[in-house]
Amino acid sequence: VLEGDYICYDDYNVILNYPFGTNTYVEGNIIDGSHVGFTIQYTLEHLISGNVCWGEINVEDKIDPTIECPDDIQVLCTENVDNLLLTGSPVVTDCSPTNVEYSDAYEQFTCEEDPVVSVRSTRTWIATDAYNNSATCEQIIEILRGELSQVAFPSDVDYACNALPGNFDPETTGRPTISGIDLTTAGSGGCGLGVDFEDDIVNTCPGSYKIVRTWTIYDWSPPDGGQPQNVTGVQYIKIEDV
Repeated sequence: VLEGDYICYDDYNVILNYPFGTNTYVEGNIIDGSHVGFTIQYTLEHLISGNVCWGEINVEDKIDPTIECPDDIQVLCTENVDNLLLTGSPVVTDCSPTNVEYSDAYEQFTCEEDPVVSVRSTRTWIATDAYNNSATCEQIIEILRGELSQVAFPSDVDYACNALPGNFDPETTGRPTISGIDLTTAGSGGCGLGVDFEDDIVNTCPGSYKIVRTWTIYDWSPPDGGQPQNVTGVQYIKIEDV
């Protein structure tokens, strides 16, 4: 309202006539996001002379939101990078409601290029407010290759001979996992691990037997370099007579 230079701004009093339903302030010269889009009448009073003038101001929001990205993060190969509870969401501040979206740009690495990270995602977050002001930030998400030390082998299982499943495939009896997510024999995927198993059937007592399932996990690119490595785990699938 006051333009130019004044010796003492305290000699003037600015009073705003706040629209109904918007925020009001005792000082009478403050506006916030609730006033955006309104035309507000003002009164300007010179306290010493008593001179008064009037006018109107149009309140617009032309300030971009502020956005703070979540921390960069590394995730296991079986974890879902679209799980925002895992990877995090930005903190956005603005005078009006905002719409927050993201897009990912992926960069893949061969084992020779990076024996630890298989994929690096640059996640660009964009926050757009109700008046089309926007701001962006970037978050780096790295997907780690699987390591043999992360693998958990399936537990042993017991079945009664009169309550057998339709088959003893790993979908039924369990697979090796990383962070609770199955590793499949169809392909190592982002984990970079090979998965295989072999079954031996061993008779125990009459009417009972065990399937001795030996799982082998191959790491073609160990994190410390060197030759491929593997680890084995034995799962016992017991069928009992009743």
